[in-house]
Amino acid sequence: MMEARYSGGEEIRDLRPEDRPDVAALAALAFPVSQARFVLPGDAGGKLITVDGQVVAVSLLRIFRLPSGRRIGFIAWLMTHPQCRGRGLAMKLVEASTAHLRAQRCEAVVTDVEGYNTASANLFHRAGYQRQSTWRQFRLWNPLDAVWLWVRCGYAIDPGHFLWVADAPPGSASSWRSRMAATLLNTLLALLALSLGGGVFLAGELGPPSLTTAVAFLLGVSGLLGARELGMRLAAARHRQPLEYRAWSGGTGMSLLIGIGFGKTMPLPGNLYPPGDGWSTRDYRAVLGQGAIVSALLVASLILAGSW
Repeated sequence: MMEARYSGGEEIRDLRPEDRPDVAALAALAFPVSQARFVLPGDAGGKLITVDGQVVAVSLLRIFRLPSGRRIGFIAWLMTHPQCRGRGLAMKLVEASTAHLRAQRCEAVVTDVEGYNTASANLFHRAGYQRQSTWRQFRLWNPLDAVWLWVRCGYAIDPGHFLWVADAPPGSASSWRSRMAATLLNTLLALLALSLGGGVFLAGELGPPSLTTAVAFLLGVSGLLGARELGMRLAAARHRQPLEYRAWSGGTGMSLLIGIGFGKTMPLPGNLYPPGDGWSTRDYRAVLGQGAIVSALLVASLILAGSW
């Protein structure tokens, strides 16, 4: 059986150039094809674990400097052979990778995890990482450094993802402030797309929106985001499970590119999640699934009502 093949002793070591074929083969097993093709070793190498001489777990690392000169380490990829999961290999890699990046004089070590990927989020949480809101990121660094970090680590094109920082204080933001920021951001993105017409590539008619249009967009975005959250809240109340709102700053770069390039809007509405960290998506499938359905129906109804 496959389990017997990987039952021997473990060895953790630095990634070597000759390991690239093994990394590519493991990525093909651990990720969908759409992701696996982007799994490439970074400039800081990585760590891997072998069992019986076979590569069964890998982390790929990067290091970059922010405009302020700060040196940041980034855990870009973390993967484990499907037959070796549940043995604590991923935690060993996170700990070894974090120590390696710190030994390279990185002031901070960060990673980027999708909001409902609780297996990865909980792993980093147990390793001492803390999820950071946009406001907290601006305090840890500064707005220019934070945005540059988003670009360098790919967070700028990852909607629904959150940034985690090793040994940082908890970084949650006020839900009301997050809602206001999300409403303003999405309104500005919609107005940008409108003012650029078809964007750079489609060469539509350019023109700034009027004040009336801006106010209408603000009210419309507020209504759509409110309807979306109402659907989630109704499902949460039915299941008596609390949820908290979290805004998305991940994906801002992609939304801007779509607006500038094509004059279209890719919204970044944020979402509702169980409070705090350490929870599992499996335990909330019913409330999250039903909430998504009710939210979609409410948003669709609002759009149809507005089109009459």
